[in-house]
Amino acid sequence: MNIVFCLGSMGKGGAERVIANLSNYLADKDNLVSIITTVSGTSVYTLNKKIKHYSLENNLKKNNVILKNIIRIKKLKSILKKISPDIIISFLPEPSYRVLLLKKSIKVPVIVSVRNDPKVEYNSKLSKICMNYTYPKADGFVFQTEEAKKYFNERIQKKSVIIPNPISDEFVDENFEYNPESNKIVNIGRLNKQKNQELLIKAFKEISIKYPQYKLYIYGEGDLRIHLEQVIKDLCLEQKVFLPGETSDVKEKLKQSKIFVLTSDYEGMPNTLMEAMATGLPCISTNCPCGGPKFLISNGENGILIPTNNKAALVKSLEDLINNKEKCIKLAKNAKKICNTLNPQKINSTWEEYIKKIVNNYNI
Repeated sequence: MNIVFCLGSMGKGGAERVIANLSNYLADKDNLVSIITTVSGTSVYTLNKKIKHYSLENNLKKNNVILKNIIRIKKLKSILKKISPDIIISFLPEPSYRVLLLKKSIKVPVIVSVRNDPKVEYNSKLSKICMNYTYPKADGFVFQTEEAKKYFNERIQKKSVIIPNPISDEFVDENFEYNPESNKIVNIGRLNKQKNQELLIKAFKEISIKYPQYKLYIYGEGDLRIHLEQVIKDLCLEQKVFLPGETSDVKEKLKQSKIFVLTSDYEGMPNTLMEAMATGLPCISTNCPCGGPKFLISNGENGILIPTNNKAALVKSLEDLINNKEKCIKLAKNAKKICNTLNPQKINSTWEEYIKKIVNNYNI
């Protein structure tokens, strides 16, 4: 089968990682696989050498958005004509709009993969117009949660499937022994409004007063770095809260920690939470839309769910784990079982079967 993936870039991110893993899986099974990205640049994830990578990048000034996208659509059409795929799988809204605008001319089945909270992704008037016009043209949809699926109309729901993200291979069958004596609390994610690390820093201020031996590490980069640095300074936490930037060794950072915390206001299927659970860490996460954390965590059994943007609940949950070694060990042990549920071989196989189903139905 000749399969094409379309997305914004192959930089660091959850959707990018899923495509890298799935592309490698499909290429290893002798499928022809191509990746078309909006911007240029190599993949930060290792790709099978047989996978071809194309870019829609052009040199037009960024402020000329309409003309820039017209050129991208023309270039996309030309690349697709050259590749002649059996199916196209697009991740995220903008790449999906471009592919579906060409649907009539390219005459190829298209699967759209929705990766984030639809209420946020399609909250602008323009996004809703584009979505309402193009999405009915798609032949299939992949959602990560039931909550995301329910945002869309019945017609779209009927031709959809729910496939969560897989755990990365490096986290499966990891013989990691949890260390409840660690005094490190960790968060991993982009430094932006969605991740709401300011809530974590403010909650940790109260923790640091009662438990001065604890330190908080927030790994990631983003447009809120300067703001978060100022929050840390204002709260006199310069010796307690650290922003080391992005890390290339997530697993090692998780292994050194006692508790993982996710404070996002919304998420799809949060990869960092999955990886922390797979490593065998007790995790605290906001029960945020569109249901990813709730899918992963059974509250009190393999992690702790708290309301979004609730500092008091976060402080209480952190204190509970700091003071309860047995509970930490229980949560850590149960969290590790996520590796069975989200085994990469199982998830990639589910994707493969769905792709075959859409192609076969299209050719009937």
